[in-house]
Amino acid sequence: HDMKGMDMSKTSMKGHAQMGRDALKMDEMRMSKAMMAAKAADFDVLWAKKMIAHHQGAIDMSQSLLKHGGDTEAKRMAQMTIDENTKAKAELEAFVRKHGG
Repeated sequence: HDMKGMDMSKTSMKGHAQMGRDALKMDEMRMSKAMMAAKAADFDVLWAKKMIAHHQGAIDMSQSLLKHGGDTEAKRMAQMTIDENTKAKAELEAFVRKHGG
């Protein structure tokens, strides 16, 4: 997401964290409804697909930090996050392919 031109000075880190928690809660509620209606095998694949999206979100945010951030430690953690989530995402994608999702 391109943040150029956005005045982020008025949005606190707490505000960003709360927005993230609110979005996560909404995702969890949608996922819960779909998962409750799913059979066990479908539940597994649905879970994996939701986790793929979760890991992709972490990758996207970390890539944005690498592009726009300035702190060396934050960039190191962002790269570590990209590496770990890329691996986890690939494992989940293989699981989905194997289980016909």
